[in-house]
This record gives sequence, structure tokens and C-alpha cells, in this order.
Amino acid sequence: MFGIKKLSFAVLALALASLGLASSEEQSVLSLTAKNFDEAIKGAKKGSLIKFFAPWCPHCKTMAADFINVSGGFKEQEDILIAEVDCDNEKDLCSRFGIKGFPTLKWFNGDVKSEDLYSGARDETSLTKYVLEKTGVQAKKEAYVDYVVELTPDTFEHLVLDSKKSVLVDFYAPWCGFCKKLEPIYRKLAKIYENDSDTVTIAKLDASEYTQIASKYLISKYPTLIIFKAGDKKNPIVFDGEATLDSLITFVNGLTGSNATPDGGLDDSFGRFEELDALLSEFMSASDAKKKEIIEKAKTLASDISSPNSAYASLYSKLAARVLANKNYLKDEIKRLTDLTTPPNKSSRKNYSLAKARLNILKVLSDEIKSLKDLSAKSEDALKSLIQRLPVDESAKDSDKEEL
Repeated sequence: MFGIKKLSFAVLALALASLGLASSEEQSVLSLTAKNFDEAIKGAKKGSLIKFFAPWCPHCKTMAADFINVSGGFKEQEDILIAEVDCDNEKDLCSRFGIKGFPTLKWFNGDVKSEDLYSGARDETSLTKYVLEKTGVQAKKEAYVDYVVELTPDTFEHLVLDSKKSVLVDFYAPWCGFCKKLEPIYRKLAKIYENDSDTVTIAKLDASEYTQIASKYLISKYPTLIIFKAGDKKNPIVFDGEATLDSLITFVNGLTGSNATPDGGLDDSFGRFEELDALLSEFMSASDAKKKEIIEKAKTLASDISSPNSAYASLYSKLAARVLANKNYLKDEIKRLTDLTTPPNKSSRKNYSLAKARLNILKVLSDEIKSLKDLSAKSEDALKSLIQRLPVDESAKDSDKEEL
């Protein structure tokens, strides 16, 4: 494609992106436009399965996850394209191919003039079998997992208001362009906070359909993101910033105490305690006798700490003791742990978390990390620009409104 005979999905995605074609790491489905449809079809020599859809269409929404799985199954295959066209945005393109109902699936044999209408079932198994029959290529199974919780009026109270977790809710409309742009970011956000599933839930609610709930929380535009903090559900807080992954993580972390990072890892404050940091700040310049005293004080102090991550407090005295016993330990262990935690998915989450906490504490000893006070101040400053208090309209509680 584009002058290359064989092109993997990864390269294809980059090439399409350079031409203005959207793709999503989480969705694994390319979105085509009139500007580049023909060239994309021509480049997929073994063929293309294209879904023509409308975002508001119930049948389209029903088959969305299956189509994502099909796309993921063939993304490593060369010369096969699984993609979609949003007919709300690409009316002329859909009209060109005679699209009159949604979803419509068509197979193109490397040429826009050579097309077959798909009339089979729209489940993953049937679609995968169809692509196999057309190309002779077996799909690589890749399960699609959506960590975003879909809410309804029947589940909102239980999963949001009565939950002991903090819950971020995306009030969206299926036809909203900004909502569709947010969707892959929001899915990635949910995947990141799956690691904090005991304390944080990432959810969404179709506010255009469930207008009573939308009215209660004064939803006037889409998407609107509101967090319902654990222990303070009566005072929801609106996200008021550009919805990038970084800003959303800043928002959630700042209001929940989580330590997530955009790469799915943990930040520099994870596993640390201000009083223990202060104690160890004197360690490296102290005499050996003083170092032993600091280690004993760290043990005592750690035993008195009570918090969700209190298990990591005992690491301070243990790591300090090893530094005292081996002058090369600090430098060598920081290097080893840096390699082990980069990227964060090299090992199990439990092993990664322990390694990251150890690394952060050792960097306190080596003075290679910002103080918790500085990190907190930076986080608070960033958070201030992202929050808006929401006055809940109690009068709307028992009323309904027309679709916004």
C-alpha cells in the first residue's frame, strides 16, 4: 500500500494516520473518510471488510465489540483491512456505495469497483469465518475487553451513589462527535484504573437516552465528565479541562489518591511516606552509628503507619540497612529496578508495584526524586484548573426532559 507491496497493520495505521485516517490503539478499528477511502482499499491486496454505520444506530452499537474483535484478529496480517465509515460524517461516501441502512458491511477485493455485500450474521465468529473464506488467512484471537462500566437508571444508584468507590462518569450521547473522539482515550483511562478497581470505577451513561439522570446533574453539553468521590457522593465534581489522557489522570488521581500514570504505571509518590522520607534524608551524610539509629527509628515509625499502602513503610529500614551493608547497593539497585519497571508491564502488577515502591524509596536516599510536598503541590496546582463544583438540581430528581 502507498507504494509498498506488503504492509503490516502497524505500518498501515501509521500510513493512514498520516493521511488523516483515525485509528485507536484500544479499539483497533480504522475509520476511513472520503479523502482516503479509495487508496486504503487499493492497498489492501487481499481484501477489505468495511462497516458502514451510524453512531446512533442500536444494531451498530450491538455489533461494535464483535467488529473490534474481528479487527484485532487480523491486525497483524498483511494486505487485509478491517475498517469502518461513519455515515453521519461521510454522507457522500456512503451514498456513493448505496448505503441505505445501518450497519451495512461490504467486502472489497483490492478495488473499490469490486465489492460484495455481506449478508451474514454480525457476530465475531461469523465475520471472522467470512474473512477467512475470502482470504485464506486465519485470524489471531485477540479478546476485546472494555473496562468502562455502562450505566443505566437501574444500575446508577447501586454502582455510583451507593458504591464505596470513587466513580468517574462520562455523560455522553452516541451521535456526539466530541464523545466519539473521547471514547478511545476514555477506554484507555478505564484500562489504566482497572489496576485500582478496588477504589476507582470508570463508567459512562447515555445521557441522551436517560434524560432524568442527565437533568438531575444539569447535563447541558456532551461529553460531560463528573466524578462522584468516595464518601462524598452528594457533592459531585465536574471535569473542566481538555480531555487528554494526562489531564484525566491528573483529575482522577488528585481526587482519589491514586498514583496512576499514562503508561499504566505508578508515579514517584507511590509507596512513600513524608515522615519516613524526612528521616532518611539525613541517612547518606550520617556516620555509620547514626545510620543504625535512623534504621531503628524507621522501623518504629513504619509500625505506627496506617494507610492503604502501609505495607511499603517497612521497606525504608530494610533498604537503608542494605545500603549501609554494601556501598554499591544503592547505585546498582536503582539501575536494576529502573530496568525492571520500564515499561511497567514487564512483570505482574504485584511485582511491579513492589519494585516501583523500592525504587522510589531508594531515590529518596540518593536524592534523585522530588519531595512528596513538591509533588503534591504540583498535583494540586494542576487539579485546580480541572475542577468545577456541581450544584445538583434536586427539583429535577422526579422530572424528565426531552432529549438534549
